[in-house]
Amino acid sequence: MCWVAGRRLFRGMGYAELSQAGLSLSLCDIEETASLVEAVTSANNHRETKATG
Repeated sequence: MCWVAGRRLFRGMGYAELSQAGLSLSLCDIEETASLVEAVTSANNHRETKATG
């Protein structure tokens, strides 16, 4: 994730923009980041299941 942010490869966003969007890449915030990733992937899986089921 840091490599991608450092090169602004996710929709043109770097560290500052990702942080403003609520995604911290700090190791101090790793629990919060993991929770965010889990919530997003869960919502995405639910949406895909609903669309195909």
